[in-house]
Amino acid sequence: MFHRYLLNFFCILILSGLTRAEAMPLKVLFFGDSITKGQGVTADQRWTALVAAHSHGAFVEVNEGKPGRPAAAVGEFSKMLEEYPANSGISVLVIALGTNDSRDTSPNCVRKTAAYLSKMVTMARTREPGWKIVICAPYNINKDALKKSRSIGPIRERNLIGMGKAFKELASREGCGFIDFYGVIPPASLTVDGVHPDAAGHAAIAAFAQPALDGVVAALKKNPS
Repeated sequence: MFHRYLLNFFCILILSGLTRAEAMPLKVLFFGDSITKGQGVTADQRWTALVAAHSHGAFVEVNEGKPGRPAAAVGEFSKMLEEYPANSGISVLVIALGTNDSRDTSPNCVRKTAAYLSKMVTMARTREPGWKIVICAPYNINKDALKKSRSIGPIRERNLIGMGKAFKELASREGCGFIDFYGVIPPASLTVDGVHPDAAGHAAIAAFAQPALDGVVAALKKNPS
């Protein structure tokens, strides 16, 4: 009888431990530009905060967005990796870049941008092989509302579409998650400068990203490495 109680006791402990592990939120690290940072909206309105808030406690946001950041910021990416060692609790890395790079009018814009992201994936995998990586295709713009770069609006749009295709191929090749944000932001949410969405635009991005990120986190919780 005693042995049976003892066995039941240990089973309860094990199940309790699993329940606590499943309940603990994971950390999702977002590395991106001003839209990731939430320029033009409050911190709780940016899409990265919204997806975390609506994850029902499954994950929390670690925001490493920076205004003006291009995909060429590999050095900044390297420094960022040093700030989050293996014991920092990061489980997922989301890379959301490309909008600033779309201003490059050279014919090699898409290829160069994709190459920078590929380098970041390699660096992250080398340093933190346990991280799940999600690559995001850049957001759409509103050409009619552009300020400084209105004259190259069609080129920027073409570059953004091209990046979406290139990033999708990169994600498939590297076994990364992929979210295509192009076309998600309503034009009415891009009237300030054609690039930075308002609160409704961020909500649209978050609603689109939510299922993908929830799925990544749920899979990690079910099968932690």
